[in-house]
Amino acid sequence: MLNIKNLIIASIIFFVFLLPNNLYAQNNLILKHPGTLFVCSYSEFEPISHGEGKGYEADLLRAIAKKWGVNIKFIPNNTYEGLWLLPSNKGSICDVAIGGITPSADRIKAGAMFSSVTKTFNQSLLVRKDDFTSGKIISYESFKNTKFKIGVVPGTTGEKYAYLRAKEANLPDSVIQQYKSETELLPELINGNIAAIARGEIGNKHQEAKNPKLITIALRNFNEGFAIAVDRNNALLLNLLNQALRDFK
Repeated sequence: MLNIKNLIIASIIFFVFLLPNNLYAQNNLILKHPGTLFVCSYSEFEPISHGEGKGYEADLLRAIAKKWGVNIKFIPNNTYEGLWLLPSNKGSICDVAIGGITPSADRIKAGAMFSSVTKTFNQSLLVRKDDFTSGKIISYESFKNTKFKIGVVPGTTGEKYAYLRAKEANLPDSVIQQYKSETELLPELINGNIAAIARGEIGNKHQEAKNPKLITIALRNFNEGFAIAVDRNNALLLNLLNQALRDFK
């Protein structure tokens, strides 16, 4: 009798707490493809979002989709600039977008809508450790009167604040060199074609941990954080996403 009683209690818990949660998500979520959350994801940014559905943000959304009782599909993009607008673009198949995106005022003004922040970080430079220990490169000021270049990805806040900090150090804009994606930057740094990579500390420290010949320097807090871009026409999805983020936190 005890086993039967326990089975009955377990069944009640399942139907009262678990099943309604899934039914709630399926009946109330408004997705472009019912039953599946489509994610436009930046494919080049380890460890945040890379490959097809890999990284911290991808894992977070995968857990949320499971909580909601829906499937998830990642659509990788190797171009960062404008990624945050993809969910809101007419004809887009994506409900949300990820890729280490800061919910900056200019992106919101351009029409993007964002979840609450999932992770905060500082801006930084990734340099070769030999250049740092020798005193050749210790800050932005080290780039004065040299041919050294700082690599950035267009559209990133790494690029935005690299220009700002270069201006503060009285450096010409020509010190900044653009590359299409994050994956192009690292070989250029290792091979000596550029002297630094300007971006958030999370990506830089990840590469530092993988390669003892690299080091992250020149950290500065610009009150930045990563968020998930959401279709601006889907306020319900935004509310449910923020609730799920609060639950996980």
